[in-house]
Amino acid sequence: MNRYAESRGFRHPRAARAALCGALTAAVLLALSGCPVALPEPPTPLSPEDGAVVLGAAVTLSAELPESAGGEQEVTFWGRAVEAPGEDFTIIALPDTQFYSESYPETFRAQTQWIIDQRETLNIAAVLHLGDIVDEADDRAQWQAADEALAVLESQPDLPVGLTVGNHDQHPNGQPAGTQNFNAFFPVERFADRAWYGGHFGDDNDNSFVLFSAGGIDFIAVLLEFDRAANAEVLAWADEVLKAHADRKAIIVTHFMLASHLLGSQFSSQGQAIRDALTDNPNVFLLLGGHFCETGRRSDNIEGRRVVSILSDYQCRPNGGDGWLRILHFSPANNTLRVQTYSPTRDEYLDGPRHEFALPVDLRQEPEFELLARLAADPQASVEFLWTGLALDTTYEWFVSVTAEGVTTQSPRQRFRTPPG
Repeated sequence: MNRYAESRGFRHPRAARAALCGALTAAVLLALSGCPVALPEPPTPLSPEDGAVVLGAAVTLSAELPESAGGEQEVTFWGRAVEAPGEDFTIIALPDTQFYSESYPETFRAQTQWIIDQRETLNIAAVLHLGDIVDEADDRAQWQAADEALAVLESQPDLPVGLTVGNHDQHPNGQPAGTQNFNAFFPVERFADRAWYGGHFGDDNDNSFVLFSAGGIDFIAVLLEFDRAANAEVLAWADEVLKAHADRKAIIVTHFMLASHLLGSQFSSQGQAIRDALTDNPNVFLLLGGHFCETGRRSDNIEGRRVVSILSDYQCRPNGGDGWLRILHFSPANNTLRVQTYSPTRDEYLDGPRHEFALPVDLRQEPEFELLARLAADPQASVEFLWTGLALDTTYEWFVSVTAEGVTTQSPRQRFRTPPG
């Protein structure tokens, strides 16, 4: 750059940029990626110390404020109660048992007996059948075999069992009106007196829902009949059920939910209709299905929420499926779902990423922080707030935020626990 340019007030680009950055306020600097910013120090929490057990139902929160070039600082105390996460638990998914009912009834019974035997060890909270209970819906002998296998689960009446109607459970195949034998063997009356049976659509058990709790979380599982046309009245009913139980985490099961990984794990026509009509309910977090051989899964971001879909179906394997079932291990503390594939008849697990995997799921959400107090204080001052009305034997989390010169910083979060009652 020549002297004439400098004399006319023009600067070298680097000098101009430095001058601009020095002139702007800290709040504006934060919005500009090209300017170096020296953020103010955050406040320092003083007491109670992190992990402390306090003496009663009231506690004084205190913090030291950072130095500021300005005058008074706006100080805000924030706090919330924190519930300890519940214990891990398991849901068993039974995929496509049709050939067991037809030709390998001992495999079906081995599956249900294994569930009963492992209920305490695995903390099994519910059993969800993914549809195609039988292969030929007009063959009562197959329904009898399925009845005998599923009756094993009824030896523990408090174990929630959800049954999904698949296309092979309808006669003619794939016709939603053809569920006479399903309702003859598994009518509403068979489950109506169970505390976990939530209800049904219409006059039969084709579409139903079950309620259960595990890991400190309340759940609802809605089980929808195979229907390529995705009956709008059934979807409207399911939507009403989900809204009526908005405080429960929701699982939706239909036999015809998802195509296999070989087809890109795309939604089926019914699965897409379910996604469009029902997953806007914020409690929905998991969709399950069968029908297509082998496996598939996907994770969708729906209005900022994660909704996971999983396909399980081993009917194309030898011996009608070799007894493979899905073990869904849930960890509320970690918000994770770990899936394993196990066969009670073979007493072994299937290896490989399509048969054993872990996924993040939205199981447990921490409550929002509550604004406890807002006050003004001088820089480098110590500030206090008396938090009263605390519940006993409860963990609390708190922090302090400070706003000065348009910039807000916050202290690290700390926890304390009140004494037992």
